[in-house]
Amino acid sequence: MIFKMLYKFLNIIFSGKLKPFAFKIVPPLFLIILILLIWEIIVRSLGIPDYVVPTWQQVISELYMKPMFFIEHSLITLMEAFSGFILGMIFSIFLAAVMVHNNLLERSIYPIALMLKVTPIIAIAPLIVIWLGFGYSPKIFITFLITFFPILINALTGFKDVDNNKYRFFQILNASKFEIFLKLRFFTAIPYLFSAFKISIPLSVIGAVVGEWFTGNSGLGSIILVSNNELQTSTLFASILLLSLIGCLLTVCTNLLEKKVVFWRYNIFID
Repeated sequence: MIFKMLYKFLNIIFSGKLKPFAFKIVPPLFLIILILLIWEIIVRSLGIPDYVVPTWQQVISELYMKPMFFIEHSLITLMEAFSGFILGMIFSIFLAAVMVHNNLLERSIYPIALMLKVTPIIAIAPLIVIWLGFGYSPKIFITFLITFFPILINALTGFKDVDNNKYRFFQILNASKFEIFLKLRFFTAIPYLFSAFKISIPLSVIGAVVGEWFTGNSGLGSIILVSNNELQTSTLFASILLLSLIGCLLTVCTNLLEKKVVFWRYNIFID
């Protein structure tokens, strides 16, 4: 009976106007439900203690019992991640714009940027906390550092990847370097920038959490650290779930913005 009702329900969803929406939402939703069921069965059948792995019901109950507590710390982590990402985006685009017009600066700056990229952020995080204190500044700066390099490289690649015929056309029109940059180079680089944003946004959440681990006064990262030390695994799992949701939310917003800005990549007209 249940399977027949489920079949009819899926048949209604996957037909008509709801079909495009269903193909996007139903498969991942079904997989999530399946994972939760397997999680619950394994924990209960093997008798795993709550302090090792809680049931998903305990995680949801933890979120339900302390909603304002989790909302407050989630907003702090979101603010830190978003602020660091915005700063990294602005500085990276500005630096790439300078580098594309000066080969000497590009050869000088690129090795330093590469060194920052390959240095584990968790290794220099204690120094940043010592220099900037225990407020929001070190966490935002750590996020800035971790999101800086992908945007810089993609922006630089996009600024260089201009069509030669279009570039010569602008020169024939006696366009200034600023006009060529704004109307040709920057326009060409927009798809590259959004590709970088999709990489940097999840990294921004990681950077915010790393900063919170070393300051330990607010944010989901500090909750994870405290709950891990006190074996409060339901709180730990709830914080991890919220971090995943923050990363997904920022990524979805980026994808929606990309479809509005880089519309020519998605609007395909067929005669």
